[in-house]
Amino acid sequence: MRLLKNMTLVIIALLTITSIRLANVQAQTCTELCITGIEPIEIPSSTGGQITVYGEFFDETLNPVVILAGYGALPTTFISTNILTATVPAGISQGTYSVRVVQSGASAQVNNRLYISEASSNSTPEPTASPTPGFSRPNVILQRGNANQLTVAPTEFFILSTIVTNKGNQIALDVTVSIASTDIIIPIDGSNVRSLGTLAVGQAVTVEWPVKLGKDVAEGPKSVKFDVNYYDNKSEKISNTYEVGLTVLIPKATGGGVAATKTPTPTATAVGNAQLIMTGYSVNPPGELKPGDQFQLELQLLNVGNASSKGFLVSIGGEDGGSLKPFAMLNSANVRYFDGINAQQVLKVTFDLIVSGKAEANIYNLPVKISPLEGGGNNPANVTPAPTSESGAGGTPSSPSSATNSFSAIVSLLVVDQPQLKMNWTGGTAPYLQASAPILLSLEISNIGANTVNISTIDLTSPQMDITNTGVLVGQLAAGTSTTVEVNAFPYQEGPADILVTVNYVNALNSAKVIEQTFSLTVDAIPPTPEVPEGGEETPTDTETPWILRVIFGFFGISTE
Repeated sequence: MRLLKNMTLVIIALLTITSIRLANVQAQTCTELCITGIEPIEIPSSTGGQITVYGEFFDETLNPVVILAGYGALPTTFISTNILTATVPAGISQGTYSVRVVQSGASAQVNNRLYISEASSNSTPEPTASPTPGFSRPNVILQRGNANQLTVAPTEFFILSTIVTNKGNQIALDVTVSIASTDIIIPIDGSNVRSLGTLAVGQAVTVEWPVKLGKDVAEGPKSVKFDVNYYDNKSEKISNTYEVGLTVLIPKATGGGVAATKTPTPTATAVGNAQLIMTGYSVNPPGELKPGDQFQLELQLLNVGNASSKGFLVSIGGEDGGSLKPFAMLNSANVRYFDGINAQQVLKVTFDLIVSGKAEANIYNLPVKISPLEGGGNNPANVTPAPTSESGAGGTPSSPSSATNSFSAIVSLLVVDQPQLKMNWTGGTAPYLQASAPILLSLEISNIGANTVNISTIDLTSPQMDITNTGVLVGQLAAGTSTTVEVNAFPYQEGPADILVTVNYVNALNSAKVIEQTFSLTVDAIPPTPEVPEGGEETPTDTETPWILRVIFGFFGISTE
């Protein structure tokens, strides 16, 4: 009796835990196909594993499939209208993946929710090193990085560098870092928040803050507070505050061993400081860059100091151009020279570039550096001079010139590699369409590019006909291979008909993209039905002239043909 009672209590506890877990996962309600949660959200690459996808409106009759963005379709098992399971194979590259569910043309996706971790070690762990169940969590910390000045004056612009690292044993999601002590330092670019996205276990990111001191900041050591916010895999928010120290130095008056007293007599104005920074950049024409594209990169520079700058250089891709790849310069060098710009003046610098035809889809960081020249005003050899038509360039600075501190920044350029797909009707001949006559359409899609294409679905639609069993699942289409899509079509009426082919795919950056192509066809009319007389015999179309008439016509020389 006691054993039965204990087993009953265990069963009740398990059911309670399961119901709580399902309640947590399925808290979101949807009106159409959606994903409300995934368990687990981290799987080792060495072993792979099974994930459970929770959601709503999963339909077994529509053959739902779980797709791992950037990899392809996974073996999927339908459990219920709210639960699917999928098997993640071993050997998938480390990284954060989006998960998508597709069924009969409809789809739902959650972004950056499954993390494939590094291969686990084969060494046997010590017994004392076993982690406590439920203790796995991210731990994002902030440390001071290298600053170009540790001691600053109230009028000086400086760069405060911080290093943000995930020291935990789980990925950190939606990481943001913000300056809390905006009364001590003020960001030059106007924003005190940086969004870092997802940080993998052990990943470190350097964040540079172009700042200046706040108004009426007193001399001495200061503690600048930073707020770090992020989420764990259960969407629980974690917040921490860290402090970075710096020293404020008030310049003393010169002359004598005793500090000068304040007098109303005017004194000579000291030469100020010039500091150039990059406030932004743009790409023209706007949009995504593809291999072979030519574009213009425009940098917006600003002198945030209180004096005009001397001569300086602006370089991209490193001063020797070694970090330009996969880009190349067009009609100019990668280094530009400028005589100087006035305080608070804007300068726009443009570079003409081209994307390598072999560039892979990725986000490329292009280094930008502003370097002062000793003495200024002398154009060094092998450097392209700046035209005087650029904003802020040319002319003589109107205020006393001062040396410019070096400034480094990063320009992030997105390159996408659009798949090269060739679409043809199977057999190379367009199908013959007839009004009100069903037909099986067969379309061949070939990957003529050099890279594998991760195709989710292919849809065929037309306003002039009814097309069924579309939304064909494909998966990965290797370079040099092809796939055939077959759908049933029913043309409504005669006349021109357009069929739109939509290829839904996921690019190398885990973004859903679309390729469309329209085929223009002609639908013929229904052929007329031959007339049949009441006797059941067809009415002859040609009648012969009776023989008696042929004799008479021949007597008078009249032809009967």
